[in-house]
Amino acid sequence: MYSNEDYLIQLLTEGGHLTSEHVAEIRGKLGDDGLVQHFLDHGDITETSIAEVSASNVGTHVIDLSSGFIDPAFKDFIPLADCRRFNAVPFRDENGYLDVALADVLDFEAQDAIPHIVNRECQFYAAPPKAIRAAWEQIFGDEVGQADANELQVMGDIGSDDSDAPVIKLVSGILVDAFKMRASDIHIEPLETSLRIRNRLDGKLIEAATHPKKLLPAVIARLKVMSGSMSIAEKRLPQDGRIQVKMGGKE
Repeated sequence: MYSNEDYLIQLLTEGGHLTSEHVAEIRGKLGDDGLVQHFLDHGDITETSIAEVSASNVGTHVIDLSSGFIDPAFKDFIPLADCRRFNAVPFRDENGYLDVALADVLDFEAQDAIPHIVNRECQFYAAPPKAIRAAWEQIFGDEVGQADANELQVMGDIGSDDSDAPVIKLVSGILVDAFKMRASDIHIEPLETSLRIRNRLDGKLIEAATHPKKLLPAVIARLKVMSGSMSIAEKRLPQDGRIQVKMGGKE
């Protein structure tokens, strides 16, 4: 989820949100992967505190995206796919600049790429990921919920009905994100209070998303159905299966 977790941990420690002793203790248990999400899951830090220390470090501000209406016309500036790629949202156009909120304002790749995408000079601000998501829904409406399902076409019998639609979209989104990252593995990890999704890229596990833990059984069942060969009823014994998908015209 964050482009430079080690540096972010350092900023959070220097800002008094974490102690070096606690960081060392958790790093000894988990290694370097998923530290930020661990601290979020356990209430040691918040998405807002991450936005604050990141913004302070790069000399910008945290923007409150909930304080006003965001014009759906902003979708003409940058496609939803690019908003999702960079976890970004445009929210204001004034004084010759397009103002853009980033969930990870330390992501300098995003800051380099977005002005070229919109063909405008941009000013960047920090915002929590949940606020970014809510802003997408204001701008893009139903496109947000439909994007994953539209991008991913499951080959064969998907075995779904209307009541399964939210889970279908969720699992489709997990696969789409991993495909876009060119990940070699997807890790679906039940934590104490949440369901963590991590993708392996170049040998390193990278945080992709978190969801309510109660969704785990439905996610597992959906993946079994997509495999076409795994038993949904079997919950104890390990099973092997394959899922074939088509995305962007490629299998």
